[in-house]
Amino acid sequence: MDQVLSRLEEKIRHASLPEPQRNELLGLTDALRRETRPLAEKDSETAESIAGFVHAATHEALRQKGNPKLRKLAEEGLQSSVEDFEQTHPRLVETVNGLCTILSNIGI
Repeated sequence: MDQVLSRLEEKIRHASLPEPQRNELLGLTDALRRETRPLAEKDSETAESIAGFVHAATHEALRQKGNPKLRKLAEEGLQSSVEDFEQTHPRLVETVNGLCTILSNIGI
């Protein structure tokens, strides 16, 4: 989980993004790490799934010639992977929703 998020942070740091968006994405990635850490201890497969979808969604959003269909699928997968946690992990869902909103607003 931490490896996926570390690779994601590295990709965000080197992406051609405005500084405010970069900082917001890095902040959300850090929040996601904090929110999924307890989940990873209890249910590592679900935590890995969430991290994988975060990576896929961000990868598609940051590609120079991104594929909107792939980005949409990755974002839908990410949202679906956390739906069951809305009651038990509201901050995790809030973090994922914020991440998806930023990725959608990048305009790719």
